[in-house]
Amino acid sequence: MKHATPSALQQITELPLALRSFGELRETKTGTFYRGRSAFLHFHEAPAGLFADAQLDGREFTRFGLSELNGKAKLLEAVSNALELPTRPR
Repeated sequence: MKHATPSALQQITELPLALRSFGELRETKTGTFYRGRSAFLHFHEAPAGLFADAQLDGREFTRFGLSELNGKAKLLEAVSNALELPTRPR
């Protein structure tokens, strides 16, 4: 599964826009977000559709299918909940 290309990200333009509204996240390149010094979220594309991997707990990435029903809403809710938690020291 490869990282999403700019053309693939055009299919979900509202999602990166919503993620940019979280002041705690920093977009280092289009579609790649960091929380502090740690990678937090990035997008993948595959024949099955678009996916987002988010490191919600500071340890492991959780995959969200963005082509699934409510997939984008589930991702934004999970990110919002994760950002309410303090960051874990590495």
